[in-house]
Order: sequence, then C-alpha cells, then structure tokens
Amino acid sequence: AVTTRTPVAMEGEIHTGLKMVDIDGFDLVVPVASPSRKSLQTKEVKKTLTYYKVIDSKDGCALLQLQPVTNFRNQMQVHLTQILSPVLGDHLYSSRVGTVLGEPFLLLAEETPPRTQVLDEHLMQKLRLRQQVMFRLQLHLHLHQLLLPDGCCSSRALLVAPPPPFFLQTLRHLRLNLPSM
Repeated sequence: AVTTRTPVAMEGEIHTGLKMVDIDGFDLVVPVASPSRKSLQTKEVKKTLTYYKVIDSKDGCALLQLQPVTNFRNQMQVHLTQILSPVLGDHLYSSRVGTVLGEPFLLLAEETPPRTQVLDEHLMQKLRLRQQVMFRLQLHLHLHQLLLPDGCCSSRALLVAPPPPFFLQTLRHLRLNLPSM
C-alpha cells in the first residue's frame, strides 16, 4: 500500500473490532475499540488483525507491506486509517483523518461520510495532480503475494502479481523504492 502519511511506528500490528454500519446510504466499516461479548457472539462485530511494515518512506508518504491475519471487508483501509496513515486513493475512509496545524487526528467514523480524498499541495505537486481530478485517483492497495495453504488435492502455492502501471508510476513520482523481488 502507498499511504499519504508515514506511520509513527515503522512496523506493528493493528487489531480492533470491525462492524458494518450504514452512513448516509453507504455500507461502511467502522472500528469498535471494545466490542462486547454479545456483539462478538452474534457476529455483529469481528475481531481483526493486520501486521504492517514500512518498506520505504519519503516526505511523509510511505510504501507499506501489509499482512492481514483476518478477513473483513475493507479491513486494511480501515486499519491504516486507524493509525493515521490512509491509503492513497482511498475515497471511502481517508476522510476520517483530519488535520489541525499539520497534526493528524481521527474523526468519529460514524459521523464521517465518504468523500474524494484531499491531499496537501506538496503531495499533489509530486503526483502531478489537481484537486479537480482527484476523484479519478485509484486506490493504491495491491495484493502482491498470496500464499494458498495445503489443500486436499494440492500442496501450498504462492501466487505473485506485479504492481499495476499506475502504482509503479506513483512510486516513481514519490521516489519510493520497491524491494527487488
């Protein structure tokens, strides 16, 4: 993932409960810091876990390696928002990170509807973008490797997908280095 902010910790784990909520007609994922036993039993809330590691960072942006342990809709986008490092091109959840005097903070998820991502002017210049076309910016979250476990008929398999051209172009503009594969 390419993020618009570098996480405070260079690696770590993000674990929180997640649930689906209707916000202004959108089915969105919201974090639940302390889910009740009942909400977990009824599966209204699911405990989720994602490990992350900063691969490279420059000028406040970062390239992160993510390893989700659980699977919940938009889990990685919400988790990165929780650590104040939204994914570039995330027009659903990035609006939950506000800024006052250059310092990021979390807004209440239930009160923050989706909107086109807003980037600071310095980042817009590096990406050679204008705010008028930001709605076209694609989500910079790429499944690079998938390890399929042993099955009844086959052994483990590793599937590898190279990053798409738009992703690589963004890395070049931001001068972020992808490790050799």
